[in-house]
Amino acid sequence: MWLYLIANSFMNLFALWVFLQHTHISTFISYLGALLFFVSDCVLFLVRYYPDKDLIYHRHFSVMLAYLLGEFLLTVGSLLYQG
Repeated sequence: MWLYLIANSFMNLFALWVFLQHTHISTFISYLGALLFFVSDCVLFLVRYYPDKDLIYHRHFSVMLAYLLGEFLLTVGSLLYQG
């Protein structure tokens, strides 16, 4: 699981790098999507492995909401990007 979170962190760094190199609304949207995707994975990690189950409000709903919004923003940003 830790290796996956590290790989996901590199995705976020790459999305930030692309945004800083090509400042455009599409790259900003993609960066926000990457961040939300990372948040969903971190929340999922806490939901599964953290002993205090009340730490996250509506545990699985929070995971899926961040995941779906992240994937949506990644898709929209990719479709808007003109190169």
